[in-house]
Amino acid sequence: MSYGTPRTNYRPAPAKQAWNVGATVSVGFLKGLVVIEKVPTPGDYAPDAYILQAASGTRYEFVPHRGIARL
Repeated sequence: MSYGTPRTNYRPAPAKQAWNVGATVSVGFLKGLVVIEKVPTPGDYAPDAYILQAASGTRYEFVPHRGIARL
């Protein structure tokens, strides 16, 4: 027995972020970071790194699946 209106989709759509230079992204609990630069990492088989900047001016380096570090 169901109550109310039936829902057809129980899962929300996955979040998508554009990792282009100048785009605003969120990494974990850090919100509103601006992508300053994309750093290619050829040869080490790791994903490309991104240089991000917070509104306070603090810069971070983010590598997907490896983490974020303050610069």
